[in-house]
Amino acid sequence: MESLIEIGSALGQVIAALWLLLQTIVFAVATHWVMVAWICFWLFLVRWADFSAQLQKGGWPAFGLLYVITALTWGLVTEPSYINAPSILEKFLLLAFWIAIAFMCGALQEAAGWAPQKIDIHLPPEDGVKAGH
Repeated sequence: MESLIEIGSALGQVIAALWLLLQTIVFAVATHWVMVAWICFWLFLVRWADFSAQLQKGGWPAFGLLYVITALTWGLVTEPSYINAPSILEKFLLLAFWIAIAFMCGALQEAAGWAPQKIDIHLPPEDGVKAGH
């Protein structure tokens, strides 16, 4: 009878620990929903094999220019908030952090050997209309 009480007590502790874990996960997702959305986008919606191929074909300058313009604009229109540094430098660092997370998602996707399904968005040409005109 004593062992049954101990098993029940242990089961209660496991259930309490799982409930605490669930609360912690829900709180983390609720307070960091932007990061969760960012990770889900780059992990489940971007085919990294295609994206990296575009970067290797010459997409790096455009990607770098977009990074610089975004960080400069963000740094000019907002005040410093997280670190004791100039606003533009802070935004360059924060944007580098977000881009690093995106590339980590790509590395994870590559390591797992999984990619989202490729969707062809090109519509077939209409009858009687030449393609490209």
